Amino acid sequence: MQEYENRVTVRKPSMGARTGYFFLSLAPVAACVVLQVICVFVVLVGALVLALLKTPIDYTDIAAVEAMYMEVALGSAPAGMLAYHVVGTLVFGIWYYFSFRRPRPRLLDSIRKLNLKNLIITVVCGVGLCFFANGTVCIEAVLMPEIVEDYIEMAETAGLGTNVLTIVASVVLAPIGEEFICRGLAQKYAKKCFGRFWIANLLQALLFGLIHMNWVQGIYAFAIGLVLGWLVERYDTILPAILLHCVVNFSSTVWVGYVLGPVPMNLVSGLILVIVPSVLIGGMLIWGGKKKV
Repeated sequence: MQEYENRVTVRKPSMGARTGYFFLSLAPVAACVVLQVICVFVVLVGALVLALLKTPIDYTDIAAVEAMYMEVALGSAPAGMLAYHVVGTLVFGIWYYFSFRRPRPRLLDSIRKLNLKNLIITVVCGVGLCFFANGTVCIEAVLMPEIVEDYIEMAETAGLGTNVLTIVASVVLAPIGEEFICRGLAQKYAKKCFGRFWIANLLQALLFGLIHMNWVQGIYAFAIGLVLGWLVERYDTILPAILLHCVVNFSSTVWVGYVLGPVPMNLVSGLILVIVPSVLIGGMLIWGGKKKV
């Protein structure tokens, strides 16, 4: 009697479908930029109207008008970013939910994957990546000092890391929304397009760096994005990536500055802060192992 093996034929997507998936991988990032501009603009206009109602000014006095605009713009920036993160988390969360084919993964199943080992890997990598990011800034300060100085001045002017609204947005909402965008949507569509995880991971990490809209954050965000993408692929859920992202942002926003305050911005300190965490993170990823099939 002749025996036959049951074989499952996996159909590769057509060139048209792959092209569609490629543009879909870019769409969440494009949508996030547009949504951010809209939210910041709406909040700014509202703040300007309230300011004019409260304190009318002489429109012929150009200096006074410019001063009022700058004051309102800087004062409303944290509220504008908070508004974007609230709206973005909802929009991209819904998009992420409906992008899955049925049956969709259950939240409880994803939570069960966060066992003690996975939590240790996630938290240690998160803290390590925070020090890694500061190391890259030290190196950037040597290689492109003017860009770093401009970024620091911009951050101080906008009150990044000091305003309560920006802390809530960066530590709680940004990790959720950005994981929906980059690892939940962009990485998924890119993997369908290219068929290989490593290419999809490179693309989503590049997009993750681009959405920060500056060289200083963009460079280390690319490296962080690679680790976040690995976590999503390894555990087949974005929850570890969200947790790691929260740890990175919390560390960089709340406490790591006190630890690294005295550290000089030079090449030696930068290399130490890059190499040591990289070795630690590499060890954690090896300990995490390959994806279980």
